[in-house]
Amino acid sequence: MKRMLCTLAAGLLCLSLAACESPGADAPGEALPGSPPVTAGVTPAESEPAPGSAEESPEAFPEEAVILRPMEGIGKSELIYGDFLQSGDVLVCSWYERKGEGSELHWMIGAFDLSSGEMRYRFPVDELVWGMEKVSYGPYDYRVLLADRMLYRSSADEAAEEVVPLPENIALLEFGLSTRYSPCAYDYSGNAFTWAAEDGIWVSDAQGENARRILNNSDLPDGMGATPDAPPYLLYAPRFLCNGEKVAAVLFSPYAGDGEHYAGAVLCDLETGARTELEVGRRTNGSIKCGVEDRYVISQSASYTVVLDAQTGETREYPIRFGDHYPDLLFGAQTLVRAAMDDNDEIRFYVCSLDDPDDRSKPLPDFGCNDFDIIGPRRLTESYVYFEDADGDGPWLAAVKYR
Repeated sequence: MKRMLCTLAAGLLCLSLAACESPGADAPGEALPGSPPVTAGVTPAESEPAPGSAEESPEAFPEEAVILRPMEGIGKSELIYGDFLQSGDVLVCSWYERKGEGSELHWMIGAFDLSSGEMRYRFPVDELVWGMEKVSYGPYDYRVLLADRMLYRSSADEAAEEVVPLPENIALLEFGLSTRYSPCAYDYSGNAFTWAAEDGIWVSDAQGENARRILNNSDLPDGMGATPDAPPYLLYAPRFLCNGEKVAAVLFSPYAGDGEHYAGAVLCDLETGARTELEVGRRTNGSIKCGVEDRYVISQSASYTVVLDAQTGETREYPIRFGDHYPDLLFGAQTLVRAAMDDNDEIRFYVCSLDDPDDRSKPLPDFGCNDFDIIGPRRLTESYVYFEDADGDGPWLAAVKYR
């Protein structure tokens, strides 16, 4: 198992597992009537920005953009972003400054006013942040997921915080990873926990009691690069779907060879035990999102995107790719930002949808991606798309409202 986990750490550097959007959640043991369960994805692992010169940034930003500055004077390629959460006109995002070994254990979390660009607050988290997700619980609208506890916080009030420890009898899988590629090993729905252990996926009540294993590593597909001392697949990053009635988890095996990995997802019905596997196969990179909008499991590869509807069991395939430089950005199960050549043979970015991916009626502002070494749009939230780069004042995020 230790050997497999070490190989998993290397493999995840190629197979990036993107964050998904969660509609809300409650605090452990205090489920709120009518509040939907959290359906968080895994810790984001976007491709790191390419090095560039601060002098290559545009002299003037498009008037549609609101400029956010998380930190100053640290240069390009040294700010690595985590999750982006939008609450009204406030963006909460996480990042760390890449300064050598161990820098990924010193995260910052900041809240920005999207109408003015002003930073509302910023605070440090001196340990690995597994992820952040939106919640609806008392005064709190997001939570920070750590290895042994959850921090419930407010985007409007820096001082508001509630610390919720994980139940002591939940034994999480040790990934052996200390980077932003570490996926979160647990999820909480408001009245139940699910987590990845060394032998599979487990569920319990809110106190960690009455635990049962719902997916066993040894029951997963074999014959795909298994070794004598490790199971062929490892299950991790479980997420609740369908109001807590189902659990989806990521499958990963690093033994394909030739720089490739076996990956996919599995969906389990908690009442019947029925299991559905999605897109289990070889790949070099991609994105797997479990629990999108409490309903979907989405697998993106370099060639196409597959969406599994956990409520109906329907699977749909789209010609949407996952790329390293200008990936097709997907928010939820519909909103999409794509790169395409315009009439002047220059790169432009368009807002469209999975059902109409060739729609070019909603172009985004031109940030000079053809004239400067500027990374294209990197993240999407409910109504904003975010470009990133750096200038003489340090890294910036340009938030552009698309709806």
